Amino acid sequence: MNRKTAKELLHVRDWLDRAQVIFDRGKDAYLADDLLQEAGDSLMMKLGDTEVAALR
Repeated sequence: MNRKTAKELLHVRDWLDRAQVIFDRGKDAYLADDLLQEAGDSLMMKLGDTEVAALR
């Protein structure tokens, strides 16, 4: 595995850890916190970017 791919996989792992923290706080906490919603949006964009990059 090349270095760039390994780095991206580490980022995905860290983002998934963060997603678990958001999930554990619950839907009500998520909907009440604009910052958590922004983090969730950022997570989805990052995962989409990583998936596209992996297909190249």
